[in-house]
Amino acid sequence: MAVAHLERAALPERSDGKKRGIEYRLIFLITFGIFLIAALVELLLPWRWFAPRRAGEERAGSIFAQAKESAGRCTAYAFMG
Repeated sequence: MAVAHLERAALPERSDGKKRGIEYRLIFLITFGIFLIAALVELLLPWRWFAPRRAGEERAGSIFAQAKESAGRCTAYAFMG
């Protein structure tokens, strides 16, 4: 009996993994929206039009790619620890 109880406690339940997946998608969606707005504002700011680019600074192909990359990096940190 005690062994069965320990085995069940050691293995995460399937619903917990499903909840984590939903949480990840929800956080990703929220941060994607925030970073999409930030990328759009950055693109529309006039000071950015005339600013020289630094060496090694490259932009992603589109504002959607920038937002997706930033949201992916940010969301991963939410689940560490």
